[in-house]
Amino acid sequence: MIINLLKSIISKNPTIKLAIILLIDFCIFVFSFTLIFSDHINRQNYFEFLVFFLELTLISYLIYFFSGQYKSLIRYVGSKAFYPLAFRNFLITITLSIFINLFHSKFEFDYKDFIFLWISLTSLIIASRILLRDIFIQVLGLKTKSKSVAIYGAGAAGGQLYASLRLSGAYEVKLFVDDNEKLWKRTVNGIPIKTPSYLKEIKNQIDLILLAIPSLSNQRRLKIINDLEKIGLPVLQIPNLDEIADGREINSLKPIPLEDLLGRESSQSTFNDMKPFFKNSVCFVSGAGGSIGSELCRTLKSFNPSKIIIFERSEPSLFALEQELISALDPKISLIPILGCAQDEDLLNSIFESHKVDYVFHAAAYKHVPLVELNPLQGILNNVFSTESICKAASNSNVKKVTLISSDKAVRPTNIMGASKRLAELLVQAYSGLENKKIIPNTIFSIVRFGNVLGSSGSVVPTFIKQISKGGPVTITHPEIIRYFMTIDEASKLVIQAMIYAEGGEVFLLDMGEPVKIYDLAKAMILLSGLTVKDEKNPKGDIEIIFTGLRLGEKLYEELLIGSKATLTEHPLIFKAREKGIDANILLPKLAILKSSISSLDKSLSLKILSELVPEWKKNF
Repeated sequence: MIINLLKSIISKNPTIKLAIILLIDFCIFVFSFTLIFSDHINRQNYFEFLVFFLELTLISYLIYFFSGQYKSLIRYVGSKAFYPLAFRNFLITITLSIFINLFHSKFEFDYKDFIFLWISLTSLIIASRILLRDIFIQVLGLKTKSKSVAIYGAGAAGGQLYASLRLSGAYEVKLFVDDNEKLWKRTVNGIPIKTPSYLKEIKNQIDLILLAIPSLSNQRRLKIINDLEKIGLPVLQIPNLDEIADGREINSLKPIPLEDLLGRESSQSTFNDMKPFFKNSVCFVSGAGGSIGSELCRTLKSFNPSKIIIFERSEPSLFALEQELISALDPKISLIPILGCAQDEDLLNSIFESHKVDYVFHAAAYKHVPLVELNPLQGILNNVFSTESICKAASNSNVKKVTLISSDKAVRPTNIMGASKRLAELLVQAYSGLENKKIIPNTIFSIVRFGNVLGSSGSVVPTFIKQISKGGPVTITHPEIIRYFMTIDEASKLVIQAMIYAEGGEVFLLDMGEPVKIYDLAKAMILLSGLTVKDEKNPKGDIEIIFTGLRLGEKLYEELLIGSKATLTEHPLIFKAREKGIDANILLPKLAILKSSISSLDKSLSLKILSELVPEWKKNF
């Protein structure tokens, strides 16, 4: 009750704080002066000494005031504040010695008194400031209730984080945890350093774990996250080294990003190799409003093209991307937003000719497996015939390179989306074959195939986030289902790098790392949200995970390669393969029949033709 009252008074009235400090300093001044001049004090001259001490105290206060002693905030007092204090006390002792010799020479004051006064003032003022700081922070802290936390990492970063958290009052650090056994049984400012396994013993006393090792590799971070997941405590982390170098405060705590759950080190393509390739070129991105398409545009703007044409059928998506890019675009780069459908061959011919397009990234596609399964004709029409229109227009307009963004679902597909993407790949290969038959090939066609992208509209991650935010349950189709993941940023850079390597007809495969079990991903996401999994072992948990069964056309795992072997490229995460295709003279006539059957809404015939062109896709009619 008394502490809360003092807290309210002091926090709302800074003048009271200053009054307390002035009173403490007054007591220290009088105490120090009394020790030095105690031999001179007697009952006959108390009043004279009182006036003398008041003069000395006034001089000391004046030096403190004019030198800024009372401008610093007590709650943030640290070692750097003590050096100016020591200098101010030196000035006080010099000034007082001169004053005494000039006006009070009967009071002896030699160099020993000078040194003793400086030591007494400095040590007592420093001690008082440390005591006041700890009282204001811990006893009269501005936060009424703080979270109990453990800092994982007792190195330099952990020590800095602890110092920052003490000032905030929002967290009470109970202990440090570290893997280094040499640090065990030691302390950081009185806080014990324990083994990671100790967390299990006190998990009921801890609200949060703060990961304070900014130089951690993703694999090591994933191992720590998996270990902490078993304990069931939420985790936040400090910024990484790059963010700290950019000026981010070490106590800017944040959730562990989802990409860290992949357990792979993100690839950084060499920008110096890519910039000259696209400099002053005209780049065209279809499906620019989608996840991959928009990230391609963001990446391309760094390579100094003369124009970026963003092509999208969704007006809201196109508008949002245009507004984003305009604010960050170099004025020398022209941004051309065009509303349109990638199946419109005449529109594409007009764009490619009028803008002299050099490079085309074809990202437009329907990719949600269940929706395409329910709407097969529209899925085929969009995914296949937009690709045909792009290929025709690019070949007619002498575009330098075209890259199709494909999917791992095109490999031995079990659904219509995958089969349509596989047919789109065959189309690109066929047009590459046609170009090779020319005396002077004009357009280089290639394919980039990869798996799931974190955060894309087709990824499970946004679904999980929504389900967790609503309190669950989190739904997974099968406990053993696995997928490959990479970040959007990494995928876009590797796609662009693959285009540079393209010579015609290749299928580029992006190394997706180790597959991720979706069940493990869901558990980790729940943990990183500060919640726990509700199951038989933990019936009082927050979020339940339920299994709904495999969806129509869904399979447990995905592949990237069909038959042939992949070979290395110059980039360690990009491989290429030459896969068997269908000759254009056979493929294109059948595509014409397929397009006609879709126009007449003949679903049976359309799917039959699709199965003939993609025989690895098995479908019961």
